[in-house]
Amino acid sequence: MSGYRTLLMPIGLGGDAEERIAGALAIAKRFEAHLQVLFTYVSPRQSIPEDIFGVSKTAMHSLAQAADRHAEEVGADLHARFLELCQGHGVALAERPAAKGASAAWRPAHGDRSRLIGVHGRLADLIVLSPPAQARPSASFEAALLETGKPVLLMPRRQRDFKAGRILVGWNGSREAARAVTDALPMLAAAQAVVVVATEDCAQADPSLEAVQAYLSSHGVPSATEILEPNARPIGQALIEAARAHAADLMVIGGYSRPRMREMIFGGVTLEILSALEVPVLMAH
Repeated sequence: MSGYRTLLMPIGLGGDAEERIAGALAIAKRFEAHLQVLFTYVSPRQSIPEDIFGVSKTAMHSLAQAADRHAEEVGADLHARFLELCQGHGVALAERPAAKGASAAWRPAHGDRSRLIGVHGRLADLIVLSPPAQARPSASFEAALLETGKPVLLMPRRQRDFKAGRILVGWNGSREAARAVTDALPMLAAAQAVVVVATEDCAQADPSLEAVQAYLSSHGVPSATEILEPNARPIGQALIEAARAHAADLMVIGGYSRPRMREMIFGGVTLEILSALEVPVLMAH
């Protein structure tokens, strides 16, 4: 992959919208890519049945109208801020990717956000998300990671810029980690420093840490390797600490490299990273 040409960033009525749009535009500028901001909203008319016991149809209609008006107002405000941010970042407004330079488009869509992400994300090179406000995976995150076949770039919710000069790769030998490394090649190839870290058992297993280093070298990416010191801390926390120690701008890992249900019940690296995101993380499944 020579680069990322199309980016998708879903957004709704939640907070930190301005910062999230600014961060996504910074990514678009970095790769001279086309950003689609997918503004999604579910009307109560779509999600709540009309025959709720004890609530009249007239009352439900009034509530739905009020909710729809609020969503329209918020959407109009966000669209205005989107236009201002595009102008401030020097990003052209366009319906399709430009031949040169970054571009962006605003795409309003009504319906279930996770379903819309699963559909629209399949034709994006990279899906830009912020971590869920709660310390657990959201339906949007899981749709992006599991339903699209595309990498997900998780951005801290209030990060307005993007750089990937120093990258830390977490390796465990899984298919998901391998996919993440391949999907991150456009960033890895342009980085000033890349370090691949693994626990001692993963470093020796096939494919080994040295094999990953050789693979990156074949793509013109020099890298260093490091064994994570064994102790009682969770692997996710060890990766976060390693990223901090190396002053990494970006982390690259596989998402749900153990069965998803097992991670949901017992915890895992994906959930640990989601709950303590400090730098952007590229995940692939």
